[in-house]
Amino acid sequence: MEDHNDFDDFPHSFKNYVKSTKLTWRRLEPMNSSVFWSEDALESESSPTHSSGGVPNSVPETLIANGKVTVKIRSVIEKLTTDFGHLKSGVLLQLWAPRTDGDRCVLTTTDQPFGLYETEALCNFRMKCMEYKFYVDAKSADDPGVLGHVFRQNELAFTPYVMYYTYEKYPQRDDAIKSAVQTSMAFPVIYPSSSRCVGVLELLFTRVFFNALYIVNKVNAELQDVGLEKSDTYGHLVTPVDYKAHNQVLVELSKGMKVVCETHKLLLSLAWVPCSCGRDAELDGSCNKRYVSCKGQVVNTIVCMETFYASDVYNQGFVNSCSDYYIRTGHSVVGSALRSYSPCFCEDVTQFSKTEYPLVHFACAYRLTSSFAICLRSTYTGDVDYVIEFFLPRNIESDPVLRTLLYSILATMKQHFRSFKVASGEELGQELSIEVLKDRRLWH
Repeated sequence: MEDHNDFDDFPHSFKNYVKSTKLTWRRLEPMNSSVFWSEDALESESSPTHSSGGVPNSVPETLIANGKVTVKIRSVIEKLTTDFGHLKSGVLLQLWAPRTDGDRCVLTTTDQPFGLYETEALCNFRMKCMEYKFYVDAKSADDPGVLGHVFRQNELAFTPYVMYYTYEKYPQRDDAIKSAVQTSMAFPVIYPSSSRCVGVLELLFTRVFFNALYIVNKVNAELQDVGLEKSDTYGHLVTPVDYKAHNQVLVELSKGMKVVCETHKLLLSLAWVPCSCGRDAELDGSCNKRYVSCKGQVVNTIVCMETFYASDVYNQGFVNSCSDYYIRTGHSVVGSALRSYSPCFCEDVTQFSKTEYPLVHFACAYRLTSSFAICLRSTYTGDVDYVIEFFLPRNIESDPVLRTLLYSILATMKQHFRSFKVASGEELGQELSIEVLKDRRLWH
């Protein structure tokens, strides 16, 4: 425990907050790192009266288990604050825990452990966060926001661009921006005996981190070290079992996508392939004859393949982000094309929610808006679906120009995607109907 007089490098308001709430704290290495916790709150959480009496029916069982893991999470926060202090970024790690609020259950970070590295602005943001709470019980019909969604669904949330969250999804967004927060990650804290979420561990950085896999792996390792469950990553890459046929498809796709993009001056093209994956997925080859796939609760998803064409190095940055994410069938342009087997177009993908389109914040950052996707099958791989997505030039002036471009793309694809047909069985070409998302028009 540190002396409260050793507070010279903290803002005055933060020092008053720590003293008034009687927080215990410890200085870490590197020297600008510290971890804070409330001994009184820990004693209250571990007491029998707190864990057994007066819990309303609307409050999940996870409220009771939370007191058992707070000490473990404090240990995780302490270790990660030290580790992430070397990332050349301000860091705030804080636990959001379920608490009773009358007959309701809310997520709050008040009295919960947190860790800080380096920045004065994050001290202020930490204090602001205590003003927020998120209803997470069955009674709530409101959007629980990002943190509530993580708690309810046991799903990790990540964005390198906090500024692109809507106020409804992240009410503390404006305070985060004022405090120079860029990257946000939220991990469900899962109690192993029940596999239910007992809290949310939020990580905030003042730098943009595009590839979060290093951070995810570090957090998961620390959670497992203290006996908690790790979080799933964004998706699970799969590989067709028939490698020779798959490689033939990749060669044809790579060449064809390059020709289409260069001919029509498109910004970017991505190839996506479907898989089945679920929680606690393991690669075992058991899903079907074509894919090394995943065991567990099966959900329909599609993951980005390694095949792409980018018009320049700048747009390749967007591609690098895709490999960490999956899109559910029926969501956004790519998922809609997979579900309907019709070519799909959306004029502005940045209007999708992050749930519908997990890459929406990246699309905003790279100024990618108009997307066109079509689901194809190759004679090399039979009934395996491949979704090809193209991002169109910015600021196309009129519908007639746009329509002409889309059908020109299809005509070029017919010439250069020789082994492919539309997954519906139709031939590639200008006779196809195009579904325009958001207003559900059909172009013929």
